[in-house]
Amino acid sequence: MCTDVGIFCPCRGPPLAALTPLDCWIPRGQKSGKKYAHTNGQITLLLSSAFQVVSVEHGYGHHVTALTAEQKQATTFYYMIASTFLITASAWSKTSFAITLLRITDSKTKKFIWFLIISMNASKMVSAMLQWISCQPLQKSWNPLYQGGSCWDKMPIAYYNIFSGGKFFSFTSLGF
Repeated sequence: MCTDVGIFCPCRGPPLAALTPLDCWIPRGQKSGKKYAHTNGQITLLLSSAFQVVSVEHGYGHHVTALTAEQKQATTFYYMIASTFLITASAWSKTSFAITLLRITDSKTKKFIWFLIISMNASKMVSAMLQWISCQPLQKSWNPLYQGGSCWDKMPIAYYNIFSGGKFFSFTSLGF
């Protein structure tokens, strides 16, 4: 089955491949924020992959004219869940690395890294929420046949997500 959905799975191969460094599950000595951020990032990546597989099983990847209304609704809903987990995994992965840098830097640089951690997580949180709150009522976000209600223009949301996922993180990567 993974060969059918390998294109849609960010971790490719068996979903358990996302959990390879299992030592993160067992904290040794003092509790490490890095281990928890890393493990949480892996778990959310695994959940994202699982929801992408479910979305593919409901018809994601087929031509839109080949899908029934129920399939369109299901694929959109499951893919929205998957992308929320994927955005969260991305933020937690970067946070894990930033926590590593906090251990080896001086106080001025630590302040800058904390600024990057907070602003990156806030930016990613907004990206994850925009897809859910962009329509009133919320069901209209994933149900194309829902009558009534209204949605925001999709282009500003897409531009913000590009900024948040690319341009903004290019800047923060220079900091890291």
